[in-house]
Amino acid sequence: MEKDWTLVYTVNKAYQAELCLELLKGIGVTGEVINKRDSSFVSLGEHEIYVSDKDAEKSRTLLQKSEI
Repeated sequence: MEKDWTLVYTVNKAYQAELCLELLKGIGVTGEVINKRDSSFVSLGEHEIYVSDKDAEKSRTLLQKSEI
């Protein structure tokens, strides 16, 4: 992941993370998903969505309104 990226949203399921990336792509924002799931205990951890600092505010707003 590049420098100056900000965590904007977390979800529990991988498909939700992909939906978030597609929503962001729709407004011209590139995002990355970091899988923080535990490999031994799949029910522990989340998927974190990161975007560049300059896109953080609009991305956070969009994802919170989408309620994925």
